[in-house]
Amino acid sequence: MSEKLTIKKIGLEKLNRILNPNLETKFISTLLVSGIVLLSYQRIMH
Repeated sequence: MSEKLTIKKIGLEKLNRILNPNLETKFISTLLVSGIVLLSYQRIMH
């Protein structure tokens, strides 16, 4: 029974990280997405 609780706890922790990422993860993903968008825009317009 305690194994299910730990697996559930781990799953909830992963879900929490996806739904509420920390500031560094948000910043890095924002930079990555904005770079991809700018490169795509340049390719389309050129």
